[in-house]
Parts: sequence; C-alpha cells; structure tokens
Amino acid sequence: MKSILLALSLLSTFYSFSQDNMTAYKKHVKTADSLYSTKHFAESAEQYHKAFSYLAGKAYPNDRYNAACSYSLANEVDSAFKHLNSLAFRQDYSNYNHIMVDPDLNNLKEDKRWNEFV
Repeated sequence: MKSILLALSLLSTFYSFSQDNMTAYKKHVKTADSLYSTKHFAESAEQYHKAFSYLAGKAYPNDRYNAACSYSLANEVDSAFKHLNSLAFRQDYSNYNHIMVDPDLNNLKEDKRWNEFV
C-alpha cells in the first residue's frame, strides 16, 4: 500500500511540475509575442529563449518559427538559423513558401547559410 501511495505522490508531483512548466512557457511566449508586436525584437527573442527553457529546449513549431523571426530582426543571425534548422530538421516544418517570402527573414538571405538552409 505504501508503494502505491508513493507512486501516486510522485506522479502527482511530476504532473504538477509539468503543468507549472507549461504555464511558464505560455506566459513567456505571450510576452514574446507582445514584445515582437512593439518591435522590441531582442527582448522578444529573449522571452522565447526563456519559454523554451521550461520545456528542456523544446517548443511548438509556430513558437520556434516566431523565435527565429525575432532573432533575425534583432540581427542575431546565428540564433535565427539555429531555430530555423531545428524546425526544418527536427520538427519537419515545411511551409517553404512562407519562409521564402517572410520579410522577417530577409537579412538571413544575404548569409551563405541561407542557400544551404533552403
């Protein structure tokens, strides 16, 4: 009986911890979106970074794409490519047409990594 109670207690703690992490993730993504819309791109990128840390570096594809855009507009090209590559190779993001015309990514197109990426 003690084993069952211990297992339930651990499961409850894990579930609570996961919910807390997801809540924090969503809070930081919402802040990142707000900062992006007011053209505070570096701060937006930082909020995405914080959000992803709550899920051990994982992210929903749209959030990862938006992070890439924020990093790009903040002229943090290496980080922008890191997130785009993660989308393309780990999350199978395939909205190629949008990537090609999104003005948020224009400054990346001058980088030699752009051709490798597309």
